[in-house]
Amino acid sequence: MATASVEEVETFSDHPHEISPEELARLAADKPIRAYLAGKFESDAKRHWDIFYRNHRTNFFKDRHWLEREFEPLGIAARNKTPAVLLEIGCGVGNAVFPLLASNPSLRAYACDLSPRAVDHVKAHEAYAEGRCTAFQCDLTADDLCSKSSSDDGGGSSSSGEGITPGTVDFCTALFVLSAMSLTQIPAAIRNVARALKPGGRVFFRDYAIHDHAQLRFKPGHKISDNFYVRQDGTRAYYFRAEELSALFTAEGLFEEQSVVYASRKTVNKKEGLTAARTFVQATFVRSGVFPTNDADAAAVAMVPEAAKKAGIEEASESEGGGGARAKKIEATATATAN
Repeated sequence: MATASVEEVETFSDHPHEISPEELARLAADKPIRAYLAGKFESDAKRHWDIFYRNHRTNFFKDRHWLEREFEPLGIAARNKTPAVLLEIGCGVGNAVFPLLASNPSLRAYACDLSPRAVDHVKAHEAYAEGRCTAFQCDLTADDLCSKSSSDDGGGSSSSGEGITPGTVDFCTALFVLSAMSLTQIPAAIRNVARALKPGGRVFFRDYAIHDHAQLRFKPGHKISDNFYVRQDGTRAYYFRAEELSALFTAEGLFEEQSVVYASRKTVNKKEGLTAARTFVQATFVRSGVFPTNDADAAAVAMVPEAAKKAGIEEASESEGGGGARAKKIEATATATAN
């Protein structure tokens, strides 16, 4: 049976997707849920994501084969078979890490997720091999990422015993993960990533942007705060502004902005006559030589000699993009192609 014809065209811009005055007014008029409910969704975040992966298993997201096209250093490393260390935060069931491992046989990967069930799915994947990939459970807002990567606490963490040495990671992919956190939690996650990356290491980021189709579909009773919502299943989603994202990464001097753009995609279901305007923020941030004060790992990181030069990664200029029933149908199409 023929499937509905779906057409996707993505463009890049310095400005978010424009919406109508009526839509802007509706977003502004939406009232936040009560504080105690917002707090409960935050404290239960791990449980809700575990339920998500129990229900959807490995069938929800598509493999992300577009990463090496959109983030040029990943493509260069794959083409040259350059040895490199990758950290994926919010790895889910491995839709990004396994395609990257497949294209670069010299890549060493660490993959973490808040959900122990998601980590179990990664470990059960046929391509998972200890020594090339280490999957572990980690709360980026509370745990020490580097320490957790070598722990074996029976909660879905690493069993290989080989963890991340601070200041040794070349690349970090952060795909649709920071949006699941509140704004007050994100700086802790960024510091965690900074501790793992070597000077000159890069964070490749893609996540939801303001005025995305999914944001506009939220009904009253789902808004936690401005641009932050809770879905029906209890998971949360924040919709970023580009300048806001840049400020989060550069505020403490740990990262420098290399590129930040809005990526807009129109998904057209010709059979149903439906269109979804998806909007994301896509960015690259480069790890500076600055380290947090009173950081026990700073000395260890400083001992990594000329880390950025010895990575063996060819420098490249980033160019992400030169550089009712009907509602459910289009949302299903949009969600399946968003990530």
